Amino acid sequence: MAVVGKALKHNSDGVQADAPPAAQRDNWLPAPKGSDFTLYVRAYWPKAALVDGTWMPPAVQRVS
Repeated sequence: MAVVGKALKHNSDGVQADAPPAAQRDNWLPAPKGSDFTLYVRAYWPKAALVDGTWMPPAVQRVS
């Protein structure tokens, strides 16, 4: 997820309920603690591979 005016930073912050250290919060996506989480992909002007189902986003991996 990119925030307008901020560059995406690649690190291990990810999606979690508890806030990571301040240095990793730029890309952090808060998730509900102790309940289900649903992830959506939003595509603007998608290429044919996304529309016809030949491309799939990478699987979400649990990191503990």
